[in-house]
Amino acid sequence: MAYWGRGYGREAVLLLLDWAFRYRNLNRVCLAVLSSNERAIRCYLACGFVEETRLRQHIWSNGCFVDFIYMAVLQSEWEARSQTVEGGN
Repeated sequence: MAYWGRGYGREAVLLLLDWAFRYRNLNRVCLAVLSSNERAIRCYLACGFVEETRLRQHIWSNGCFVDFIYMAVLQSEWEARSQTVEGGN
């Protein structure tokens, strides 16, 4: 927990997306996350992922039902975001 909130997770996700789109030439990167993992969801949204599907009350976790969220980012979305970020520097 000492490293939480310092941007390491976001940097790791952005490096993974760079590798996936630039070197592997993937068109789409997707993931699934529990709605109770708010920290991860904020990170994924900041990295360009969008929510595609939400399965409501799909998983029993820590004594209650939580939503199961599918998120994805497309190569075209990532490239547009990357150009905006690089252009702003």
